[in-house]
Amino acid sequence: MGYETQVEFIGVELRKSRFDAFRQAVEEMRTVPGGGSPFAHMLPHLRVETNVSGYLDWNLDKSARRALARATHEIPVKPRAIDWSAVKHVFVEMRDDDGGTFLRGRWYEAEEFIEWLSGYCVGGRVIQYSLEGDGAVGGWEFSSRGEWRKLALTPISGWRRRSAQIGRRRVATRPRRGSRTQHG
Repeated sequence: MGYETQVEFIGVELRKSRFDAFRQAVEEMRTVPGGGSPFAHMLPHLRVETNVSGYLDWNLDKSARRALARATHEIPVKPRAIDWSAVKHVFVEMRDDDGGTFLRGRWYEAEEFIEWLSGYCVGGRVIQYSLEGDGAVGGWEFSSRGEWRKLALTPISGWRRRSAQIGRRRVATRPRRGSRTQHG
């Protein structure tokens, strides 16, 4: 899937000890002329959040900082202002410029991006939905060992028919005055 899609990060957690290396790699790829990587256009949308301080004021321009603050109702914090000894979880996600958690675009290089990101992750999933009307859904999952695998939406049951009772309005009946109920 590379055509018009939407991606969503679900619990994608960075290894805390690799955060500085992750941050440095992103900043280097963003400053190299021409991007330096096939997925450089995806990097400005990365946002990082910790369990202690909320979103970090990292990888944000002025408008993205404002949009994130509006969307999350919190002011992003500079990474150097955090007590990293208190941080247990560092999450990464992609957000659009309006602060939404679903990022729309043409992500032809999504798999290369996932492979690169897996070296910094300890878990989580990235799901990609087609916006082209074909209903395609896929994704990737990260392991704690720096590995990743593809995910697919597959049937888990056989075909079923609609029950005749579905769609009929059910009317709740009240017990008649004087009748005994289970609770009374």
